[in-house]
Amino acid sequence: MENIQRLPKVIKLKGIGIPGLTMTEIKSDGKVRMYKRADNVYEIGIVKTAKAGELFGKSYPDREVIWNSEDFGVRVKSKNSFEGAEEAFKMFQVVAKDKEYE
Repeated sequence: MENIQRLPKVIKLKGIGIPGLTMTEIKSDGKVRMYKRADNVYEIGIVKTAKAGELFGKSYPDREVIWNSEDFGVRVKSKNSFEGAEEAFKMFQVVAKDKEYE
């Protein structure tokens, strides 16, 4: 997946129970991202990728996809402080180098 479509800088979260909640990317090293949600919670994790294909009648390119609720604790964490978010970011950088995540 050479020409992969990157996630947008601002993501609208769905299914979280807070209507209209967004999160904005504030740090990235490629695979590891840190986002700050509009409710001041940080989400830090390893971004997933998906191969090009068709889904529900629509064609999609090779692309990054945001994590889901099942990924929490494994490839994503949430933190209430920037300091905690920084620690999680550094931890995920090590994990992403040690394992091949797609």
